[in-house]
Amino acid sequence: MNRIRELSPTRSIKPDVILLDLKMPQMSGFQVADELRHLSEVSHIPVIAMSAFLKDEYAALLNICGIKKCLKKPFHPLDVIAQIEEVLAQKRN
Repeated sequence: MNRIRELSPTRSIKPDVILLDLKMPQMSGFQVADELRHLSEVSHIPVIAMSAFLKDEYAALLNICGIKKCLKKPFHPLDVIAQIEEVLAQKRN
């Protein structure tokens, strides 16, 4: 968790939403999302994951890691905008 804490630009930028690829070279998006979920300064920021390899069995893991939405690649840019708007609306309510 210290690695995310040290490297996280979310500590100074404070985004409204985090877009996160699930397949990355050093840590999976699941691991990153789970670590972000445990950092009090960013745990309230909704995470939207993206993956070309989205499987039905990922649903429980997405939920456990605190990922609010997941987009399957390839996706249309308007789909990203719609998902962002949806999680921001949920956050406001």
